[in-house]
Amino acid sequence: MWTMRDAEQTPSTLSSVQSTGLLSQSWYRLRRNHGAIVGMAMLLVLGVIAIAGPYIAPHDPNVIDPDLVLKAPHGERLLGADQFGRDILSRILHGARLSLQLGITTIGIAAAAGTIIGLFSGYKGGWSDFLIQRATDLMLIFPSLLLALFVVAVMGSSIRNLMLAVAIAFIPIYIRLVRGSVLSAKENVYVDAARAAGCTDVRIMRKHILPNVFAPIIVLATLGVGEAIVVVAALGFLGLGAQPPTPEWGAIASDGRNFLRQAWWITTFPGIAIMLTVLALNIVGDALRDSLDPVIRRRM
Repeated sequence: MWTMRDAEQTPSTLSSVQSTGLLSQSWYRLRRNHGAIVGMAMLLVLGVIAIAGPYIAPHDPNVIDPDLVLKAPHGERLLGADQFGRDILSRILHGARLSLQLGITTIGIAAAAGTIIGLFSGYKGGWSDFLIQRATDLMLIFPSLLLALFVVAVMGSSIRNLMLAVAIAFIPIYIRLVRGSVLSAKENVYVDAARAAGCTDVRIMRKHILPNVFAPIIVLATLGVGEAIVVVAALGFLGLGAQPPTPEWGAIASDGRNFLRQAWWITTFPGIAIMLTVLALNIVGDALRDSLDPVIRRRM
């Protein structure tokens, strides 16, 4: 006999089965994407470097050697030395952990906050939705870099303030994405069934709506980590990020801006590290979008 308890469990069960099938199909398509394999391999290498960087670095990144000031790349210093004689390779290896950590953490904060606010805004509607969206529109007027620059300038230069500033700059993007997905998802029959079964609004949002808007959040977060790394590096280049002598890719590149003619390697090699990291994240993000987007899946 079908009961109200079954009505509450059925939408969740169906959603779980559909999510499992979607994930398995998406993973199958992802494995067939050669670009995704290359991107994931690059990210794996970068992850190993970020974890093992301090242990495989040939020199202490902060040791000053007057005999090696602006030394070009050679046998002892494979990527050269900076204006203080510090080894560029060691500083890049040490900076990988900080740069990736800042990018992942800031996007994690932005995605979590934006998802919660977007869920509430899209599901509740009314005046709360109107006020949240107007505040979001106001924040979206400014580019992410400019907004982060303003926040960190107000809060002060430190790694914690840098992380919070970049997270705040990215929150409106997730609010807008999640709200749009919620407006579509909450009109589905299984949401009406859960509401009729007596589920609370919090349970409906958590159990029945969030799983169906999770895929675009994953894709945007993957692409967002690369953009966040660029913003963090840009602020570090401007001297508003990690403070000397902390090895961070943007700060390392900034060290060489006054020596571009006679010591191009100081800025070039950390710039290449940023480029490869963002390239790998963009490749994986595009592949995830292709495998998770239902419209693109039907064309494949």
